This record gives sequence, C-alpha cells and structure tokens, in this order.
Amino acid sequence: MRTIQSIHTYASSAGRVLVDPLALALLAALVRAMGLPGWLWGPLTIAAPVLRIAGWGRSGGLAVDATAGMIFGLLVGSFMLHVHPIMPLLPALVFAVTWAFEGFLYRRLSRFVPPLLAAGVALSVPDYLRGTLPFGGLPWSTWAVGFADTALLEIGPVLGEHGASLVVAFAGSCAYEVYRRRRYHWSYLPLPALLAVAWVLREAPVETDRSLRALVTQPSIPLRELQQFPPDALLGIQKRLVHDSWNQAGPVDVVLWNESAWPWPIVEDTTGSVRQRARDGSTSELDIGRAHSAQRSAAVDLFAGLDPAPWLLAGGTFFAPAEGDAISRQSTDLALFDSTGRLADHATKAHPVPIFEQLPFGGRFPGASWLRATLGRSLGLSPDYELGARTGPVSIGADSLGVAICWDTPFEEVFRRQAAMGADAFVIASNEVWFGDSSELQQMLAYTRWRAVETGRAMVRATNNGLTALVLPNGEVAQALTPNLRTTMTVDIPLVSSKRATPYSRWGWLLLPLVTLAGLAIAILPTRSPA
Repeated sequence: MRTIQSIHTYASSAGRVLVDPLALALLAALVRAMGLPGWLWGPLTIAAPVLRIAGWGRSGGLAVDATAGMIFGLLVGSFMLHVHPIMPLLPALVFAVTWAFEGFLYRRLSRFVPPLLAAGVALSVPDYLRGTLPFGGLPWSTWAVGFADTALLEIGPVLGEHGASLVVAFAGSCAYEVYRRRRYHWSYLPLPALLAVAWVLREAPVETDRSLRALVTQPSIPLRELQQFPPDALLGIQKRLVHDSWNQAGPVDVVLWNESAWPWPIVEDTTGSVRQRARDGSTSELDIGRAHSAQRSAAVDLFAGLDPAPWLLAGGTFFAPAEGDAISRQSTDLALFDSTGRLADHATKAHPVPIFEQLPFGGRFPGASWLRATLGRSLGLSPDYELGARTGPVSIGADSLGVAICWDTPFEEVFRRQAAMGADAFVIASNEVWFGDSSELQQMLAYTRWRAVETGRAMVRATNNGLTALVLPNGEVAQALTPNLRTTMTVDIPLVSSKRATPYSRWGWLLLPLVTLAGLAIAILPTRSPA
C-alpha cells in the first residue's frame, strides 16, 4: 500500500512539473529545435505552438518566455560553437526577445479576438519581424523551414515560406483548441482557408527546353588553409578541379565557384589604390592597376587549355578605390569573368553576416575599434564589409543569372526582386566551412528549396564544403555532392522565362506583412476598463 502511495505521489509531482509554465515553454523550445533540418523530424514543430499556448494558459509570463527563447536560441545557434563558444549567445538574445514578444502579443490580442486567432497571429508576427529588424534581420529557424522535405513545400509557389509558417502556427493553435474545446469553432477557419487558397491558385510546373551547362566545384578547403595558404596555392586547387572535370565531362558554359574562392582583391579597371586593414590593425596599400592586371592574368591562366573558354562566376572581396586616407570600402561579391579573363560584372552580397562581416550600427558605438581588432586577431574576421550598390542578376550571353551569397539565402526578397528583374535561374555561392559538418548545411539547403518554389526558378548551390546541389524549380534536389569531399559536378541548369512569375512573387509575399500590420494594430487598441 505504501508503495502504491509513493508511486501516486511521484506521479502527481511529475504531473505538476509537466504543466508548469516554464517546463512547457522549455519543452516547446526543445521540440521546435528538434524539428529543424538536420535535427530530427520537421513535423515535430507542430507540437511547439501547442506547448506555448498551454504555457500561456497557465500564466506563463515574459520571464518564462524569454528564458525558453534563450534556450531555443542556444540550440539553434549551436553550430556556431565551431567558431567560438560565445557565438551562440548572439542568436539566443534575439530569440529571447522574440519569444517574450510572442507572449506579450498573445495576451494583448486575446482580449479582442478568440484565443486560437490570437495564438496563430502572436506566433507568426514576431517570427516575421525578427527576419526584418535586428541588425538587418535574423530570418533563421522559421516555423516552416523544417517542412522543406514534406508536402507543405507544395504551397510555396502561392504562399511561400512565410505563408507556410502561418499555416504551421495556426495548425498548432487548432490542435490545442481541438484538445481544449473538443468541438468546432469558427476561429478554425483561417487554416483551411489558407490551404484552400494555395490549392486553388496553384499553377502547373513550367516546362523549359533551355538550360545552361555549368561546372560546379566543391574544393573543401579547411578554414586554416583558406586563411594561410598563398593565393596561387588556393587557385591551383580550383584549377586542377576545373581541368580534371573538363577532361571527364566535357565543355561547359560557365564555371561556378564558392563565396571565398577568388583569392585576390576584386577590382574594376580604374585608377587609384586599394587600402586594406590587416587583422592586427595595420594597413597596407595596393595599386589598382597592378591588382587588375594580376586579376585578369589569373583568370586567363585558369582558362588556358579550355576550348571554348567558359565564363567564371566566383566569390571574393571587392575593393573600391580608397578615398583620401580612408580604408577602401569592401564588400563580398560574386565576380563574373568572361572568356578573355575580363571582369564583365559583379554583384554584392545583400545581407552581410552580423558580427562576422559587419558590426551593428555600422561600427559607430563605444568599443567598436576594440571589438573589430579582437575579432580579427582571435577569429580572423574582418567586420568592415558594406552593402554594395551593385545587385544581381548578371548576364551570361543571352541568359540572366540571379545571384545570392551565403547569408542572403534565408531572405526571400533577395530572390523575389531578382526574379522580377529577369533572372532565369539562381546561383548561391557560400562557404560553410566555419560551421563544420553541422545542421547548418541542411538548413541552408532547406532555405534554398523554399526560394526555388517561391520564385519558380532553379537554384545552384556552389559551396566550399557543402551542401553543393542543384535544386529544381519545384524544390526537388536533383543533384548533390557529399559534404566535405573535394570534387565537382556538372549540371544542366533549367532556365525559366523571365516573364514567368509565381503567385507568391506577384502577391503572395504580402500575406504575412498584412497579418503583421493587422495584428499590431489590434494589439495597440486601448483596453476598456470594467464599468
């Protein structure tokens, strides 16, 4: 009898723990992290809204939400441990604020609308704002990213990743309400309405008989070698890969290299000098004329023996001529070299990585110089990159390629804008070697699949260590290379007419911004005092 009483006591204590608001919030953080690509299983994410709402119903406050958000951020940013142990704290702080705002917004909205609607909006709006506001946005680990390999991807051409995130948030809210009420309520309607719109407005896949043949290298050069090897040695690795593949697979139209592949400064044919800041804080100066000559000679040497010589699209650092005694403006660019080695065009990374490439507030805050020097000495980082005025797409003969670089991948507007400007397909150049063989590789591929269905364009990922892949306009991964293997692949990139625009590109992208405006407008309504 005493044993039975003890078991009952332990069970009661465990039950109280499981319904504790903090325990529910922490479990939501764990479940949502397990739904990320490269973790466990995407559909697990559906359980996270259920747990969040249950916690709010048990008087979980802002401190509880912020704590769980920080834990989620640490899990999300765990791949950054490969860079430095303190790095995961950066996303953790952002997610702490986001999760606290979710709880605040839910409590405000639930005063005016049914709890199901309040929860669906409260879980979606901060997720969207996080992708647009702090330090250029942190659109990472959205509600829908883990569903890239499920049937939910099929609503992408109409609702996109943002709309799919809204669907996931409302699905979790509906699941909780069904459990709580066990009966139908009109506030369930937004979920079937969203799915019905996506089904009715879906369009047949576009057939295309145009393609661009490309050779994509994956040099898999370790970080230490990237930072210490001389430029000639780095270029030699790429050259051997190109020539070996050319001899085996035959000629191609364009060679695609990763974000950090071009080892020399990228400069235009102009006058002046490039003034660079070294990691120890010292400066050096380089004549632009000499840099341009070396740049062209390297491209010509690469093409030697290749007939007909292809185009080359390679990532590197672009430098503008120095003004006075100032350091030259620099940006991460994709440089397009024609068959004669001439720099035909270049396009700039739209979103420099916070801390890694750009300090908050442009580095205009106390201690910025110390932080910049510390990042340079300890991690080899140079957070002086700027937003450039040049954007894609770039033209390869009669074809137009949209371009994106690494951290641009989660930002849907980078791709939507270039598709509207006539991009027939996209090249994403990236270097994930900073993060080892972590879940970050799978997450980048998942974002690429969402960008493909949103724009209706093929995507080629050219990376240093993976995941290098060809993604078709329907989001299917047609070809992929094994990560961390020095190799190449030759692909035929399907080209879609520049006149083709998906429903998402035309108007679907407006859905979540409109929901955000409506939700914030309702949240700021004054609460009536009881009579």
